[in-house]
Amino acid sequence: MPRLKPDTTAQLTSGLGADLGAAFAFLPTPPTMALETPDGGAMKQFAGTPVSHIGTMSMVDLSIGVLFRTATPVVIPLLGFEFGIPVKTGYPGSVDLGTQGPSWIKGGPTFYDGLDIGGLGVELVAGTFRFGLVAMPGFRFVRTTGTITQGVLTIDAEANEYTFSLRAEVKACAGGKGVVSACVYGAPHVFEFSQWMNGAVFGLRVETN
Repeated sequence: MPRLKPDTTAQLTSGLGADLGAAFAFLPTPPTMALETPDGGAMKQFAGTPVSHIGTMSMVDLSIGVLFRTATPVVIPLLGFEFGIPVKTGYPGSVDLGTQGPSWIKGGPTFYDGLDIGGLGVELVAGTFRFGLVAMPGFRFVRTTGTITQGVLTIDAEANEYTFSLRAEVKACAGGKGVVSACVYGAPHVFEFSQWMNGAVFGLRVETN
């Protein structure tokens, strides 16, 4: 009679993983932005951050990341990139820079870029399902192009701002060991652009496991 062997398919093993996601993101309080020349020179003659938001920012959000799964429930995010494409920027089309002075005219699309560096999380496995919670520190950068005009004079001027960020991601995935998993996830912006709980990301993702 053959000897029965224990089922080891659910055991955790260590190794690298990767993910690719698409989501909806919103930022209730976009940052006030400083003006710079196209080559990065600060325009100190204007107020420190003259471009202020007038509403929320809503985005289509794309992300890609690399993580390390240990042979325990501990997961270590290594590096993640986020690319936000605002469908509603939250910024006006023009900004007066002084009484009867020049105006800054928004002239192109707004971009929202993110970089997550490191982090720490846990994943719990139940059959072919995984549930995870991860904290990820990083940085976020908002920028848009435009021009400063006064009479017939026009010069290029980019508006931008960056910040330290902290995300807390929750996810649920379906997929057996050794195959690509499909996940739903949400990531509140715990801290971003000087605000606590400043928006969130909700979306779908595929992960290698």
